[in-house]
Amino acid sequence: MTYKFNRLDALRALNLLDMPPAESFDRITRMASQLFGLLIAAVSLTDTDRQ
Repeated sequence: MTYKFNRLDALRALNLLDMPPAESFDRITRMASQLFGLLIAAVSLTDTDRQ
């Protein structure tokens, strides 16, 4: 059986928009910043009417 989630379904199923700041996202942005030689990086999770 396969499941197909779109971006909004995944955000809602995981309740990512309602969680407090997470160290795991901070690690991802630090790694992206270092990998691409950037001063800053961001992870943006966008619902239909909020970010």
